[in-house]
Amino acid sequence: MLKLDYDVKEINKAIDAVVRKTMTMDLTWDWPCGVAYYGISEAYRVTKNEDYLNFLIKWTDEYIEMGLPSWTVNACAMGHCLITLYQATGDQKYYDILKSKIEYIQKDALRFGDNVLQHTVSSNNDFPEQAWADTLFMAAFFMLRVGAKFKDQDLINDALNQYYWHIEYLQDKATGLWYHGYNNINKDHMSGFYWGRANSWAAYTMSQVGRVLPECYLYPKFMDVAGALTEQLQALTTYGRCLGLAFQIADDWLDTFGDPAVFGKAIGGDIVNNKKSWLMTRAFEKADEQIRGQLLAAMEMPVDTDEEKAAKVAAVKEIYASLDVEDEAKQEIARFHGQALEYAAQIGLAPEKSALLENYAKKLIGRSK
Repeated sequence: MLKLDYDVKEINKAIDAVVRKTMTMDLTWDWPCGVAYYGISEAYRVTKNEDYLNFLIKWTDEYIEMGLPSWTVNACAMGHCLITLYQATGDQKYYDILKSKIEYIQKDALRFGDNVLQHTVSSNNDFPEQAWADTLFMAAFFMLRVGAKFKDQDLINDALNQYYWHIEYLQDKATGLWYHGYNNINKDHMSGFYWGRANSWAAYTMSQVGRVLPECYLYPKFMDVAGALTEQLQALTTYGRCLGLAFQIADDWLDTFGDPAVFGKAIGGDIVNNKKSWLMTRAFEKADEQIRGQLLAAMEMPVDTDEEKAAKVAAVKEIYASLDVEDEAKQEIARFHGQALEYAAQIGLAPEKSALLENYAKKLIGRSK
């Protein structure tokens, strides 16, 4: 079984640095503050650091005293912090504001289609019949948390309905990636771009459903959430996986056949140390019994002197040449590199950002300066 080694003190130190930086931000009762204070709330949940809770109480109470804005979907993001404050203090005023936000979402918030929340940023009807990925964090996830805490099945079902329809409207079936928004009037995705933050809203909030909702498997729409999350994460890892494989094979190739001036270290180290590189693994896969025996014998060659090391490297390289492993490695590097660039192009980035990804990939694979 895999074991994750980590230093709790170092993790808490990093959390504390982020929280204290967040504490210095000048925010208002809107979605940026909702996201920031949710982060501090989660830090308090896992560390039990009372400084974090006291900060939330102090500043939330100040906001309340100054007067709260009219509710919008964006402004409901602050509800996440209120859940933490009510759980920690039992103060009725936090519950009352929570309740008012939920009542707004259930009774007053604009909706369209199959009871889908329209994303709102002001009291005006700024974006008629538009579903935004942002709503998952600001409202759907908030509703789910409140519903689960107070065992409100209607609220839970409404929250899962928001997840379901936002998945239907915003997740691209071909790539698994998310658009920022959907315009139900025009039946389009507006800019048509897969948006980084939209994918973050979706990935995070979908990943939390199973944690927040007891017996989540009993809800049919949870399966849609779980499936959509899997597809999205697979999509987001495809570029990295292809580029990572291209890099690893290139690294193995350079160690055996590269120029030391470009590679940055002596050639042949993998062979000397009997590392299970792509080249070595592929050679064993292709070799017949006789050549496999030669490889095993070469791996047992002494490496006490520079001459012995050079002889071992030469012997293994000769076997690689007989099996065409070097050329096959070049082909695989080109294949995975090409797939990474193709996928980067499909993501829908702006041209200048696509160029950055492409240049990074080329530099990584080619070790160009």
